[in-house]
Amino acid sequence: MSTPNPTSVDSVRKDQQAEHRRRLTLPKDPSRNTGHKQPFVAKGHDAILERIQKSGKTVFIRLISGDQLAGTIKARDRYTVTVFNAAKGTATTVFKHAIETFEESKTVEQE
Repeated sequence: MSTPNPTSVDSVRKDQQAEHRRRLTLPKDPSRNTGHKQPFVAKGHDAILERIQKSGKTVFIRLISGDQLAGTIKARDRYTVTVFNAAKGTATTVFKHAIETFEESKTVEQE
């Protein structure tokens, strides 16, 4: 086996370092994520959940497992919904992908 020529190894290493420095000084691509989080905007079913949450109405939720929940929506994010049942005094958090249907009641919940 032949040993690598030290000058060729050094020149390759210098080329790699120069390339690294060049990449660090390149202007950022504006189409790339700048690291700033975009505000969450409710769309589709989440807009309906947001409206129900703000109104304070009771919501009836049927899960794909067959379980049913009733209560007011206290919190929600991209992936979950937290439903508070005042009669039982419990809060239940469920993943949105586990929700089969939801329906709002016709009357306003009195707290």
